[in-house]
Formats: sequence, C-alpha cells, structure tokens
Amino acid sequence: MTNKHQHTLIKSAVMAICESVLPTSLLTRVRFTLYGKWGDQLDGVTLIRQADGDRAQITGLMRVLFLRSTKVKEVLVHPTENSVFERPGSDLIPRYMAGGRLRLATCSGVSWFDDRHLAVVNFHGRHARIYYLHGDLGEGNDLRLQLLHHQDHPFAPPEDVAVTPDRRLMAVTHAPPGDTMVTLHELDSSNLRPGPVKQRLRRATANHGVTFSPDSRFLFFTEVWTGAVQVYDVGCLPAKRTHSFIVPIAPRVPKAV
Repeated sequence: MTNKHQHTLIKSAVMAICESVLPTSLLTRVRFTLYGKWGDQLDGVTLIRQADGDRAQITGLMRVLFLRSTKVKEVLVHPTENSVFERPGSDLIPRYMAGGRLRLATCSGVSWFDDRHLAVVNFHGRHARIYYLHGDLGEGNDLRLQLLHHQDHPFAPPEDVAVTPDRRLMAVTHAPPGDTMVTLHELDSSNLRPGPVKQRLRRATANHGVTFSPDSRFLFFTEVWTGAVQVYDVGCLPAKRTHSFIVPIAPRVPKAV
C-alpha cells in the first residue's frame, strides 16, 4: 500500500471520528494534522460543520484536532483580532528565527486568571489584551473568547504577561527592539481594565518569562542578557527588589519562570 493510500485511509478514519464527536449545532472548522506537519497538504484535511436552524454562528471559534498515534487531542483556537497578518505590508515585517524556522509572533504570552479571564500580549502587534471566556467549561460547549480591553505598548514588543491571583496587578515583560523593561499596571477592580504604566522595572535588559506568587505578593521574571532571575516584592507599590540570582546552568539564557 502506498503512502498516499495510507494517508487517505487515516483521513477517512479521523473524519468518521469527528462526525461522531463534534457538535452539529454550531459551525466548527477543524484542521487535522498527521505527524505534527502543519505545512504538508497531503497530511491535512478540513471539516466544516454547518449551523442548524437559526442558531447564530460562534465567531472566532476554531476546533483543532491533533492526531498523535492513536490519540486525538482537541484544542480551541481564537484568531487574533486586527492581526498584523491583516495589515498592509505585513510581508515586510521582520521575522524571527525560532525552532529552526522564521516566525511572525502574534501571541507571545498568555496568563489565565480568575478561571474565566485571559491576559494576552502580542509581540509584533505591540499590545496587551484581556479576554473573557464564555461557555460551559464542564461540557466544553459554546466556548468563545470576548475581547474586554486593549492596551497598546508602543515602546517595545511585549514578550510575556502575568496577572496576580487577586486581580490587582498585571506585569508585562518587553524584549528588543525598543525600550526593554518590565512594566507594572494596576487593574480596575470593577472591570479589570489595565491602567497606564505604574512602575518600570529593570530597564535596558531583555526580559522574558514572568509570573506572580500564589499569594500575589512577589513578582518573578527572567532576563536573557544577564542570565538572571529577578524577584520583587509587589505587596505594595512601588515594588522593591528582594532577590537576584544567576541561573547556574549553561547557556544561562533563562526563558520561562
């Protein structure tokens, strides 16, 4: 049996699975990938389910099924509003090498908080956004993200984002090119809208990963250029640095924290 015939049989089997498990009451776009190859059209197939009756289409919902060996994993994907891909001249935006390929980073960091809220930063778009997740989490039905707030970060591309568990602060790390730093923003207690920069930390360093402690008191972030992890007390502002240590393992380029 040729590879092409094998691919056809696998696709047919996956299509049959999706027909049995996917809801028919909403429009769902599904992209299958075999062996993790997104670019190979021979290994991909798209299934579109039409909406039933007068039920409204759920804008921005895409269900992606990954086929790995005998297991199928479903991932929900939300397209970025006003993406840099939709801008005139997007083909001229510099790409960055990552994982052996050139990429155009649109969503570079995310932070779930308060169960239903999601903070996102967009590297090339130079902005931060906060979403609310609608739908039934138990059944996984009718899930969609609603954009609540948008905040521009024109001084440098945002790399990562974190929100305190008590919903008080948002921290954003920024990478070159531009005025690299970590910015702290207070969140409005009534609607979670991020305020302007409240404090700037560690300017002129290439910051990457960021997170808060479970009690919302301490902020941790990494610095690629210095190879350090910084710890700040954010219990009350202005934040004060309490610890700084160099990663002891080569190549000393810490990313996530």
